[in-house]
Amino acid sequence: MDRPPADIISEIVSHLGALQETHYGPYKSNLGSYATINRTWQGVIERETFRHIKVEADNLPELISLLSGATSDCRIRSIRALEFQYPTDWMAALTPTQHSERREQERLSNESFSGDMRALFSLLKG
Repeated sequence: MDRPPADIISEIVSHLGALQETHYGPYKSNLGSYATINRTWQGVIERETFRHIKVEADNLPELISLLSGATSDCRIRSIRALEFQYPTDWMAALTPTQHSERREQERLSNESFSGDMRALFSLLKG
């Protein structure tokens, strides 16, 4: 069976991606499932999938595992936009004891954030 060239597959994938954005709910297609067709499709789908990444701090280990390994270089080079969302919580008026506890929580949160940023930038650096 003849296989279409990568640029044709890329055009098909762009249309599938546009179609995916217009559908919601249980009938929304999963672009990733097309990556199982063959290696050419996998490469095109991964380039499209990894173009714009949104990650929350809790999901950073999952992203690290996705961007590590044999295919990591291609995936990292595909990234054009990366949104990193870090949870913040705001508290109303606090008592002095709560302020002290809050400062300790903020210190731990800052350390965690710094560690997450180091891991993320280290991963992207290669």
